[in-house]
Amino acid sequence: MSLVQRLPVGSLAWLLAHEIRLFFFDMGSQKSGKPRKRGLRKSSLILFALLFGFFHWIAWLLVPKVSPLLVNAPPLLVTGLSAVIFLFFTFMLSTALTRSVRSLFERADMDLLLSSPISSQTIFSARLAGVVFACALIFLLFLAPFAHVGALRGHWIWLAIYPTMLTLAVIASSLAMLLTLVLVKFLGIRRTKTVAQIIGALTGAAIFLMSQLFGSLGDHLRIPLQQKILPWFQQGGSLGPESWFSLPARALLGAPYELAFVAVLGVLIFLFTAKTAHRFFILGVQQASGLGQVNRKTRNSLATKNSLSAKDTRHRFRFGLMMIVMVKEWRLIKRDPQLISRVLLQLLYLLPLFLVFFRGKADIAGLAASMTFLVTSVANSLLWITVSAEDASDLLHCSPANFRKIRIAKLLAAILPALTLLLPALIWLLPQKPLVAMFIFVTSVFSMISTSMIQLWHSKPASRSEFNRRANGSILAGILESATALAWSGVVFLVIKMSLWVVAPLVLIVFVLALAWFFRIEPKAL
Repeated sequence: MSLVQRLPVGSLAWLLAHEIRLFFFDMGSQKSGKPRKRGLRKSSLILFALLFGFFHWIAWLLVPKVSPLLVNAPPLLVTGLSAVIFLFFTFMLSTALTRSVRSLFERADMDLLLSSPISSQTIFSARLAGVVFACALIFLLFLAPFAHVGALRGHWIWLAIYPTMLTLAVIASSLAMLLTLVLVKFLGIRRTKTVAQIIGALTGAAIFLMSQLFGSLGDHLRIPLQQKILPWFQQGGSLGPESWFSLPARALLGAPYELAFVAVLGVLIFLFTAKTAHRFFILGVQQASGLGQVNRKTRNSLATKNSLSAKDTRHRFRFGLMMIVMVKEWRLIKRDPQLISRVLLQLLYLLPLFLVFFRGKADIAGLAASMTFLVTSVANSLLWITVSAEDASDLLHCSPANFRKIRIAKLLAAILPALTLLLPALIWLLPQKPLVAMFIFVTSVFSMISTSMIQLWHSKPASRSEFNRRANGSILAGILESATALAWSGVVFLVIKMSLWVVAPLVLIVFVLALAWFFRIEPKAL
């Protein structure tokens, strides 16, 4: 009898065990086109075991050397550790937002659970605990070995890792759950999914964007700003080593009162969230279950409007085949705001680059290489959507249209939007350095075409919901695409620098394309 079967049916522990099992089920999803299996694959389990053992070995070497420094930690160490913990918390909050929406409204099992004798508070508490588990697991994978080794070597201070990280996960998960339910109340389910995706993406990338934007400021702005901010983190400052901001760091360093306060705070926040938010949770689930209900009058009016609009817009089908396919792809992407938010996450990293580029006080070669790589990544994401995630591939295969033209149209539908992202920088650079601007444009086009060809040679059918796991479809193709994009970025950098070493990335591009063509598969996706 398994552990789950021994637990009381309908209890919080029983539901939480089910949540954990579903979490590993999601992690253990197989490649596209193959049936999904429960749990992690053996290769994944072996990889996790090796990583866990490796970090135990690292901890065995570091714990004896670091432990004396933690007994009477200097203020600078406390402040630095506070900044690291805040960084961990932002990533936890980003993960919690994504998993809150998924666990509350995308699992399609709430109607069954709420119709059971289990109380809604128990159901919501189990979902909240599942999100806490997902947020804390990735950090405990790296930090728990230090707690284990510290306890074995007699340095009990390291065991403070568990209550501190679990409390941070509880706070992040509770905030994410409350924010999700508030958004559902005011925006509805569909808009909440999109907004939560965007907030989660911005939260995860906020630290990177702030650091890059701060570094791109001129000395006349950065130095006064540093002089104004640094006193906050010094002794006696509002964010100093003795402030509330450093409370988790002091708890992590084993301060008894702070550690007890953090542990009690985590329990109280969990109980408060589970007690007060489950009614909003029921309302949100009821709203989600009624989302697709449309009365007959509405359906008839919509059908009438659609028939009239179809008569009025027949001229739209007078375009050529390639334009029809491109417009169709752009329209389908436009109708999926969650997919747009996932693609546009990559564009967040372009913002600091554009700011530095337009200021004209940075190395153009490095910025141009970075922009080429990021724009190529966006084009690859869009091409995966238009080719591998095509829902009507059988219909297009059976149509009398030219199959090669359809593929070219899909390729253009992915490349053109990505290329427009580069145009503002090129237009700004063209009057100053026209040859450099034209070279960046041409190289970016070749980079997108090269990586797109690799993806076409190794494309496999998949659904749009698998966008975040698209690398599982072909690991070889993902490696080759990244290598090609990096090589073209190297070409841009070395040519602008007028270095003869440009031959090396060009040879690498030819080799990678030949390797991708040699190991190509029979295209199963459109």
